[in-house]
Amino acid sequence: MATLDILLNHSHYYDMSLTSIAALAGLAFGFVGTGLGIFNTWRASQKDKVKLKVIPKIYRDLGNTRFSSSRIPTDVNQRWHGLCVEIVNLGFFPVTIDEIGILRTDSDMRMMMARPELSGNESLPKRLEPRTALTAYIPSPAPEAMFQMGLSDAKCFYATTACGVTVQGSSEVSKWLIRLGKRKLPSG
Repeated sequence: MATLDILLNHSHYYDMSLTSIAALAGLAFGFVGTGLGIFNTWRASQKDKVKLKVIPKIYRDLGNTRFSSSRIPTDVNQRWHGLCVEIVNLGFFPVTIDEIGILRTDSDMRMMMARPELSGNESLPKRLEPRTALTAYIPSPAPEAMFQMGLSDAKCFYATTACGVTVQGSSEVSKWLIRLGKRKLPSG
């Protein structure tokens, strides 16, 4: 009889621990499932947003091609022909770029680039497919003056889409040109 009591008590203990383990496992899986649900909802909402990267650069013509760089020029003997802005669509759907330009520091005013040169003799507005880029070239009539004087009243470069989203961007070379322009401002 004592053996039967021990077996019954031991089996009750065994059932309780299995029930506890099953409850804890269910709770853990519930938390994991909730976390994954929240993550997937956030990720789906991110896919519906315009994601552009605006990268100001300088460029120079090299025969039939153009070389651009977002870095500060180190060789003063190299001739740079002007500014360009590369716009990359990092989103999951196409966007149309309507406007490219420079935001001014003193207000919300924009200096729109009237007729930037796009590859293939295209013009704005330009449809930009997902994971593609376009580069808008802005030739300067006096690039040496721009690289000596800088961009005095510029805050950053921007691109605006057809749906009204404006994305700002800067790079090493644009920050350098803006700093250079601020040093050249007349004190008054």
